[in-house]
Amino acid sequence: MKNPADLTHEQLVEIVTRFVRIFYGTEGPGGHWTYVADKQWRGGDVRDEAALLLERFGLVPQVKGGGERMDGQ
Repeated sequence: MKNPADLTHEQLVEIVTRFVRIFYGTEGPGGHWTYVADKQWRGGDVRDEAALLLERFGLVPQVKGGGERMDGQ
């Protein structure tokens, strides 16, 4: 698992932007995004999208059982 501190500024911006879209974004015609304060979403859907996003950036632990240290050591 990558240490989030090792990600570039651009990668961190992309992750945060996508999280905001997961919670509040609605994609309209032509791929334009708008943000809606009262967007309806389900917890399971948010969880699945968040997990895929973190996996894309290598932020998902690979070790089962005892886990990996979070400080990257």
